Amino acid sequence: MVKGSPRMTRLVLFGLFLSLFSWRASGISEAACSSMHQNLLTYDTTTQMYGNKADVLVNNVDFSALNAAIFRSLFVIGSAGNDVEVGWTAHNLNATNPTLYIEWVDHGTNHGPFYHGGLVAGTTHNLKIQDANADGIYSAYIDTAYFAQTGTMNFTQGRVEVNTERNNTCDTAYSHFTNLKDCRTPSPCTYNTYSNLQLWRNDMADYYCNKIDDSQYFVQKGTATSCI
Repeated sequence: MVKGSPRMTRLVLFGLFLSLFSWRASGISEAACSSMHQNLLTYDTTTQMYGNKADVLVNNVDFSALNAAIFRSLFVIGSAGNDVEVGWTAHNLNATNPTLYIEWVDHGTNHGPFYHGGLVAGTTHNLKIQDANADGIYSAYIDTAYFAQTGTMNFTQGRVEVNTERNNTCDTAYSHFTNLKDCRTPSPCTYNTYSNLQLWRNDMADYYCNKIDDSQYFVQKGTATSCI
């Protein structure tokens, strides 16, 4: 989900001169980068789940060099304007480096992101969001440790989605999600591997979903592949 907008930079003549000089020296134009909100979303076609969890890679890149915010996250979506989300973000508002967050949308009103500590580049963490008691309150976990919960939502079950997101076409969308599982019965949650992992939507022209099986996939550059 979009959280904030890229910072505006005031351009002075000296800075413009340096930019033009750099462009002529490198042969690469900044016009090659575009501010554009893009998602690559997958989902389990078996719907009405109480929770969603997966092992999520934290990219190993220079986050200070990003042009805009990126996200890797898990959703449970009740209906339009009602969803819960857990994941990590970087270059987003005051979160320059990868940062754990929870966020939810209730009747179209966005709450968050609420940050809950930094993550180390190149590591993988098990993230989970669930309504284990079927009471409308979703709890978020990292590596089995509880760290936050939503307000009371108007749904206890929904479609599970996995999200790769960026806001500039030059920023990386590389992702790796493994051990994809959803909660099908509450009190306590019983998790099973996704029944049928599929592509929900891809807005990107240069990254594709490379499905290994129903439990894992990559988002990577290269020849177009399918999450079927």
